[in-house]
Amino acid sequence: MPDHPACPLPKTHRRLADVYAIWHETLGSYPDPELFRRKLNSLLQETRNITWMLQAEKHVMSDFDAWYAPWRLRMAAIEVLKWALAMRNQVVKKGDLETRSIARVSVLAVWDNPPATEIDVPPMAGPAM
Repeated sequence: MPDHPACPLPKTHRRLADVYAIWHETLGSYPDPELFRRKLNSLLQETRNITWMLQAEKHVMSDFDAWYAPWRLRMAAIEVLKWALAMRNQVVKKGDLETRSIARVSVLAVWDNPPATEIDVPPMAGPAM
């Protein structure tokens, strides 16, 4: 992707596009646990690279620090962003994330009653489980 001419931060814009592409690659790799792990690790690390590039391009904005400080506070208050930061730190500093996906299967006797039974199964289990 060439630098976006209308964007005042074209390199940051490019990194954002990279994250968007990796997000979709990660989603598509879910059925392959090892590929999914690699893509997710890459996604978590690449999101941090957006911040580095944003800070590298801050010279184009005269009031960058005044603009950025409130955004940092807003992002710090968002649960999913806190999780992403913690997971990125886990991946970079400690090791891979744990694999813990489950699928919940509910057996309904009648559509308007609670499930007759529920079981947790590995998400890629086949019909002969």
